[in-house]
Amino acid sequence: MFNIAVFVSGSGTNLQAMIDQEDRYASKICCVISNKKDAYALTRAKNHNIPSFVVTKKGTVGENEIIKILEKFDINLIVLAGYLKILGPTLINKYRGQIINIHPSLLPKYGGRGFYGHHVHESVIANKETFSGATVHFVEEGIDTGKTILQRRLALAEGETAESLQNKILTEIEHYLLVDSIRLLEGDKNMKVLIVGNGGRESAIAECIGRQNNNVHLYCTRSNPGIKAINVDIHPENVDEIVEFALKENIDFTIVGPEVPLVNGIVDKFQECGLKIFGPNKQCSKFEGSKTFTKEFLARHEIPTARYQSFTKDEELGAIAALAFFQLPVVIKADGLAAGKGVLICSTYEEGCSAIKRIFNDEFKNAGQSLVIEEYLDGIEASLLCFVDGQIIVPLETARDYKRIYDNDLGPNTGGMGGFSPNPIIDEEMSKKIEKSILEPIIEGFKSENLDFRGVLFIGLMIVNKEPYVLEFNVRFGDPETQSILPRLKSNLLDSLITVSEGNLGDISLDWTKQCSVTVVLASEGYPNYSVDARRKISGIENVEAFVFQAGTKKDHDDIIVNGGRVLAITAVADSIIQAKEKVYCEISKISFDGMQYRTDIAK
Repeated sequence: MFNIAVFVSGSGTNLQAMIDQEDRYASKICCVISNKKDAYALTRAKNHNIPSFVVTKKGTVGENEIIKILEKFDINLIVLAGYLKILGPTLINKYRGQIINIHPSLLPKYGGRGFYGHHVHESVIANKETFSGATVHFVEEGIDTGKTILQRRLALAEGETAESLQNKILTEIEHYLLVDSIRLLEGDKNMKVLIVGNGGRESAIAECIGRQNNNVHLYCTRSNPGIKAINVDIHPENVDEIVEFALKENIDFTIVGPEVPLVNGIVDKFQECGLKIFGPNKQCSKFEGSKTFTKEFLARHEIPTARYQSFTKDEELGAIAALAFFQLPVVIKADGLAAGKGVLICSTYEEGCSAIKRIFNDEFKNAGQSLVIEEYLDGIEASLLCFVDGQIIVPLETARDYKRIYDNDLGPNTGGMGGFSPNPIIDEEMSKKIEKSILEPIIEGFKSENLDFRGVLFIGLMIVNKEPYVLEFNVRFGDPETQSILPRLKSNLLDSLITVSEGNLGDISLDWTKQCSVTVVLASEGYPNYSVDARRKISGIENVEAFVFQAGTKKDHDDIIVNGGRVLAITAVADSIIQAKEKVYCEISKISFDGMQYRTDIAK
């Protein structure tokens, strides 16, 4: 808890916002200091019985007078809330790391000498910016150069003026951002974090945040019984209701797990409301929403990928004719979102024709408005998840997943039946190749096409003759790769996600345990072709000595029962892949439910 001194020069609307929201943070406003005798902020302080002082003296004399006041109240956090005076070196040195300022722009843009108040908004309008916002940062000797604590942005409306923009930023962002920053500095006490999604991936995210952070209030949409969070009874794809809930409950930060809300623009809608959220915007989410969009991007930037052709629904005959120009086997993909099941590998011409007809006959619903025919790459698969903040791309630890339902990669594709981390095929030499031929052109492509991608970019890779090729992009944490990777993460996940969303990826360093992990998915009978409509009790979870990430489950009185295709993901961590594999299968033997199926060759 902090003893706060608020420095003001004007009307003190940010001071009033701090007073009005005092129930949202544990610290106390102990005094108010102004350099203006007629500042209305002093009246606000008096109305709330907060001691206030006016210090008009300049230089060291004035600084020493301020320091005496601060020492009297044992101040350990100074908040500059519209204080139009540059602090001197004596004060900055004595309270270094304890002074924060709110600035009405997205620093580092429109910061420094001469940029304050109305001048900032005039410059934003004059330069035809599409976004603006506010930044809370630590104060150093340079003007507006200290480390960012929190930043929030909003979109400029058509016909926006400096006056209307100033009012929007003040009332929609500044009045909340200072309090959010204080709460963050208090150590995330009572920070409200919402997770959108309720599967195994979201279970792993919630487990990691809960394990690493004390006193974070976690919320989850349609939470499953294994996620330790407050249940929010809103479907993860109901974007408007989720936004309404986040505004009503003052959610500090939202993490989007599944792809559908991202493709539907949940990030854009949150940002329009001044809410902080992790994930790419609607434009960037097209990398998962359309395989054609991704393939065209890869081709434009000469990123290695399989040869392809794309066709729309009214070009079915052309698609069938094009099969003759591809060697068998051939890969046919529904262009849109198909829950990981829209990829068909065809060994004969007849299978290829059937696959095209299945996709265009709406077997995969809206995903089948168009399709991609792609050459089959014969190699070893690898998964690489990367943090991206619009300017920098940083790979996380490597992994591999298993898509086919049965052992030896037989049967239809699924959302993923297991995986392991790290993936030994991505050694130092391969990492350099991936960096040079894939990661560098990706981020340069984002910049050149003005794609402000902030979130996780999942890169599906195929290693062919020791050369990496891109199979696909996803725009969120992979499932089940997340269940393999996050148990190995030593760095604070929540801090990292906030930093990425603010565009400050260069400020963090990710640390990982040297241990290995193996994840095995336990699925229900009939998955992925059909679901069984029956109440099937799951037994033995409480006896497992490993990570249990629930996915397709629900509570039925005191029992946990099957409620989906992929039911559980079990992850074991050990000193080697072999040991982790042995441990995970040992723990799986403790679990049972009717119709349970799983692969026995994960990490074999």
